[in-house]
Amino acid sequence: MKRRRISYSECGGGGRVYKILVVGDGNLSYSRDLAESTMIHGLPDTTVIYATTYEDELQLNHKYTKDVIDEHKRRLIELGHKVYHSVDATNISSTLIARLGSDNDNKDITFDRIIFMHPLVCIDDKIRCGMLVKSTPGGFNIINMLMLMQFLISSSTYIYNDNRRSRDHDDDGTEMIDNVRVFALPPPPPSCADEVRIGNDGSSSSTNNDDVTIKCSICDIQCTSSDDLGKHKKSRKHRQRHQLHTLFIRTLQQQQQGEEEGEEER
Repeated sequence: MKRRRISYSECGGGGRVYKILVVGDGNLSYSRDLAESTMIHGLPDTTVIYATTYEDELQLNHKYTKDVIDEHKRRLIELGHKVYHSVDATNISSTLIARLGSDNDNKDITFDRIIFMHPLVCIDDKIRCGMLVKSTPGGFNIINMLMLMQFLISSSTYIYNDNRRSRDHDDDGTEMIDNVRVFALPPPPPSCADEVRIGNDGSSSSTNNDDVTIKCSICDIQCTSSDDLGKHKKSRKHRQRHQLHTLFIRTLQQQQQGEEEGEEER
């Protein structure tokens, strides 16, 4: 079984149960590996993993080998962890917390770590957004960006203190996202360029003798003059990325506006 090396910062609170929520775990192999791994540092003995899958049990049995899933599930429960199915990472409140609410021990539950195992949209989302994908270069990127934004907003209520959420990749690395609540706010409209001064040693500087470099903040490309920037802005790469950012922001704002109107109607 492939091992993943993940380091967690220590958490205080003396004696309380340390809870890890894993969302989007396909066949529960990641959660089992996490539970059995001896390579996790800084975790107390009283650690409980809440292993969840997006699919229900029937869908899992069609997608994966039933015996393998049952074995992972049995081992997790044997080690004192919990397993839940049909949990949506973008709606943790309704698909998981509401189910835990009947248990007084989980009434006000928060997690020390929340890990999104496979941050990819499901096939239903791809179908619903088919027109966007067909008409927009990078359309799937917009869908994934929105899904990650929804995940961060959904999980923000249930993270203990100001701990981190992890977005795990298919490789051995785990990207740690700091200051997650910043991501819960609409991003500012993208500017086409930011003028910065670069010193001879490559560091930022504000002296008048330094060369002025104009940077496209969307593509993260530096131009040596306004003419170069103008040429870059006409390039296919910039136009596609600018369209992607604009559509992402517009879609996010429309979604948030719809949610606000829905709350007012209630």
